[in-house]
Amino acid sequence: MKKIHVIKNINTGWSVKKNLEQKTFPTFQTQQSAINHAIDQAKTQEDTEVIIHGKSGKIREKLIYGGRNE
Repeated sequence: MKKIHVIKNINTGWSVKKNLEQKTFPTFQTQQSAINHAIDQAKTQEDTEVIIHGKSGKIREKLIYGGRNE
């Protein structure tokens, strides 16, 4: 299963990363904007999990999209 993480970026807001790779997607001012972007990305792929981290870095929610789970 593919994973997309929404994480706090210390300098500029919220970032979206695939599988916690170094490369990031655009940075967003709000967590909700980053979540919306991650969900949009997940909906275009098969079996993808959106993992939302809080400000402290702890996972606060997981959402699964694609295939039969949507």
